[in-house]
Amino acid sequence: MSYAGRFVMALTIIFSLGLWVEAHPQEGELVYIIAYLEVDPTSVEEVAELLKRYRSSTRDASGNLRSEILQRINRPGHFSFVEEWQDEASFNTHSSSEYTQALHSALVPHLTSSYDERRHFGLAVTRNATAGEIFVVTHVDIVPSRKDEGLTFVEAMVRSSHADPGNIGFYALVQSNRGNHVTLVEEWQDEESWQAHVVSPHMRITRRNLLPTSGALYDERLFRRL
Repeated sequence: MSYAGRFVMALTIIFSLGLWVEAHPQEGELVYIIAYLEVDPTSVEEVAELLKRYRSSTRDASGNLRSEILQRINRPGHFSFVEEWQDEASFNTHSSSEYTQALHSALVPHLTSSYDERRHFGLAVTRNATAGEIFVVTHVDIVPSRKDEGLTFVEAMVRSSHADPGNIGFYALVQSNRGNHVTLVEEWQDEESWQAHVVSPHMRITRRNLLPTSGALYDERLFRRL
């Protein structure tokens, strides 16, 4: 078989297994939302119930493709939202909905920091059909003058990381209003598989390559699904 034939066959296997999917604005206008909130430790249980109800309503909303509420490990008062919407219109309808507005009103007395919501598009997105136990959310701030170089390293990180044992999904998302800001959302089978990934040879190389293009600390935060 020719080289071209082998290359096409390899691509066919990769896509049939769902190992590599790229998402860019022109490929369906998917909208990704990452949000953060911090609440008073005495309010954690009450807020968790509010968030579960919100998640249920969000998943029933037209155009919602995914809605996860994550609770930070060792910091239970820290939560993060991960949402995927089929287009801008469906997200805007959700954002102005009664259930969304009700959540924001109910959260006010419990917040210790302002609610932080950031809109993204997909740079590189991979995910299997199964569910993971551990999520890792990381904000990557790339020096503007080296944005393209940094994004190339991030895309390579997604490709190599999704092949690691125990990886369920890896989202590299670019902030819509800041093209040099990237949010990484990793989903892992368990904490052990994530720890093995962190010390893997390819991650050592990727982190070393990414560091000169980065404008901030590579700050990984571990979560579990609420």
